[in-house]
Formats: sequence, structure tokens, C-alpha cells
Amino acid sequence: MVIQLLQQKNECKKNIIAVLLCAGEGLRLKEITSKIPKSLIKIKCLDELSILEHTILNLIKLGIERIYIITGHLGDKIKKFITSFKKTNRDFEEKLFVIDSEGQYKRGPLYSLLSITKNKNFFKKKCVYVVMPGDTIFQLELLTHIITFLLNNFKTFQENPAMFYRRISVNALKTIQISEMISTADIEKKHHQYVLKKIRKQDLKTLSDSDYVRQVVPISIFPYNFLISLLEHVKHVQVKTISQIINNMITRDYNVIAVKISNEHQFFDIDTKSDLNNFLGFNKNKKEGKG
Repeated sequence: MVIQLLQQKNECKKNIIAVLLCAGEGLRLKEITSKIPKSLIKIKCLDELSILEHTILNLIKLGIERIYIITGHLGDKIKKFITSFKKTNRDFEEKLFVIDSEGQYKRGPLYSLLSITKNKNFFKKKCVYVVMPGDTIFQLELLTHIITFLLNNFKTFQENPAMFYRRISVNALKTIQISEMISTADIEKKHHQYVLKKIRKQDLKTLSDSDYVRQVVPISIFPYNFLISLLEHVKHVQVKTISQIINNMITRDYNVIAVKISNEHQFFDIDTKSDLNNFLGFNKNKKEGKG
């Protein structure tokens, strides 16, 4: 029985594809990102690894066998990095693939993502796509939680998209020095599971330190059929971001499963130049009284 379960999980892993969105221009750091993609910025507390390399190594450590890196702005630099990376890590040769969004990134991150649908070698029916920004730093424990949850519920996510959130205090968010603008989730219980009602933008300055929010983790699970639906819907609506299209799909009676994770699991977006050296909070394992 144990061997059978392991075989099933190994088969599921073959159909899990991580998609790293690395096409954006990183305008908030344009004095740096005019010369280097944000995902290739090296971070001191990550032993001088770039954000992209840190994420790739963690995903491979978790057994992900295929990772697609979507490029746009300064994409040649990312392609050069991946080529060099694979030369020094031969075991990764068949695991890393660079996909040029061919200018679609200028329309928004949603269109960068949809560029994978143009190639049948990259876009396959049985696959489930774990979509995340390539310029956000994710703690290994957070990725472990999400990949494990996906493996344990693989059949569900072959049919249903999902997003993740953590319930956390405003004070804690300020402590770990994230941007003042965050994405939060409205959720509801429906048919014995929690689903997303809407993703909102929230300004932390308008909230009390004692308030709690459901902060959206910028990782989504999209099955093949859901991405096909997105392709159809973008013909009729004007949206740029993945959050906007998810909100639009919800209004059309699509269920997006909302999964709560521990508020101890950290992720960190580099918003300003000072964030590069002032990296408080990412390695903290501070527990909060409420879940």
C-alpha cells in the first residue's frame, strides 16, 4: 500500500509544472532593473544567490521535475543565466525551460502566463501549473507546504484552480517590512470547502496594527482546463493581472478553492533598494496567538 501511494505521488509529480513569471520590468527598482532583471538580483542573506536561483533550487529540492521560466524584459540575460546554470548542474538539463513571452509581457503578467499555451510541448492536458512570480523570495517551508498539499489533493486540482492565503496581523506584516499595499482574500464556505469570493488591494496604512487580514500568497494552482477558459475570457475582458482575471472568472461562477496556510511561512517581495540589505523578517519563525 505504501509503495503504491509513493508510485502515485511520483506519477503526480511528473504532471506538476512550476511556472516562474520573470518577464516584468520591475519599475519600482528601475535604477537597478534597467540593467538586470529583478529575478536575477543577488540577495545577501541568501548567500548571494539570485532570487531566481534560490527558487529554482528549492523547487528541485522538492522534486519538481519541470520548471518553466517566462521571460520578457531583458529576457536574454535570464536565458544566458539558465544556460550557464544548466551547464554547471547537468542534472537540471531536462528540468528548466525558458519561454519567451514575445512582447506579451507588456500587456501584463496574465499575458506572460498565457504564453505557455502556444506550445504543445509546454502545455498538456494532464498537467497542473503552479504559477508564481520569479522575483519574490519564498521560504522553503512555504513551498514545501504548498507542493505537499497539491500532491495530497492532486485529482482535485486537476479540475479546480486554487489560491493560498494566510491570516496574519497588520502588526506582523509591518514587522516583516512588506509593501504597504497587499492583496487580501474574501472567502466563503461553499459545498463543504472554502472558495474565493474576491481578491482585493488593501492599504496597510488604513488598518489598525491589531487588525487581522487574509493576505494572499502570490502562488496559484491552475489546471489545464482553467487556463483554456482564461484564453477564451481574455478575448472579452480587458484585464492585465492574474488577480483581475480570477475575480472576473469568479463572477462567472467558477470556483477557486481558497487554502489557508500557516502565518509562519514567509515570502518577501523586493520593492525598494533598501530592501536588498534590510531583509528583516524573512528568516523569523515568530508565532502569533491567532490563526
